[in-house]
Amino acid sequence: MNTRPRKKTSLFYVLIGLIAAGIIVFLHISSTIQINKLAVTNNLLREEIKRKKQANDLLVTEVEKLSSYDRISNIAGSKFALRYKETAITDKKVVLKKSDMPK
Repeated sequence: MNTRPRKKTSLFYVLIGLIAAGIIVFLHISSTIQINKLAVTNNLLREEIKRKKQANDLLVTEVEKLSSYDRISNIAGSKFALRYKETAITDKKVVLKKSDMPK
């Protein structure tokens, strides 16, 4: 019988293979950890955006409430004695002198 001599596996190639496998596993675990950190940060930012939108909606509602016609006409009437007249003449021009303007 003709038997071939078996090739011995070199320890150098085994070590290179183990190091390459270790690097691949390390990179996979590292990227998984990084993705999880980014997901947490993403969720925190989404919650912050949600809170900011709610605060913005409250502010818009407050502005609309403060700029309503009824409120403005009440303040104008009580503080400045201004009244709205439907029959007001709108084609008159008002001319003010510089000396009449407050400084």
